[in-house]
Amino acid sequence: MPDPVSVGIAVGVATGAAAIAQSRLQAARDAKAAERDASTISGILKEMSLTTSRVRQGTSAAYGRLASGSTPRRPSLTRRPSAKRVPIFSYGEIAGLSVRLPADGKTCGPKGLLVTDALRGQWAHQCGVQAGARLIAIDGTRLEGLDAAEIRLAASRASRPLWLDVQPGGHAPTGDALSGAHLLL
Repeated sequence: MPDPVSVGIAVGVATGAAAIAQSRLQAARDAKAAERDASTISGILKEMSLTTSRVRQGTSAAYGRLASGSTPRRPSLTRRPSAKRVPIFSYGEIAGLSVRLPADGKTCGPKGLLVTDALRGQWAHQCGVQAGARLIAIDGTRLEGLDAAEIRLAASRASRPLWLDVQPGGHAPTGDALSGAHLLL
């Protein structure tokens, strides 16, 4: 007759081995399901949403400093109150806002580019940007002093996800403010 301790050890080893095998089988099933989900639209959208959340959480401190106006500024003789800036994050090709580019021979001033439209349902609109706001920077590149060609170049070189620094406010542009070249970001 087998020793009860030996039987207990044998049963314990068999139970442990079965649990490990079951765990490995479940992990393989999960990996296969994740691979299958990664190739579907819903899986891609789910992954984009998770990535967006991670990026926003990881950079919230940096953009919190930006929104509070504590970014380094060039020294000036007159002290202007710092305006709150809204970071706009866009995973796709466009954030959904249109800006008026400087006229030929002109450069962007310290107020930035005038936002002439914010497309409903796009990132910029969801973040509260409205026509009349000012675009200050694209991916950390300040637009002040850049001409239209340099601004287009900065927009085309911007990495994705796209980050836009927008100063809210102002009235919706009308008349001459809407004329001229525009850029959709």
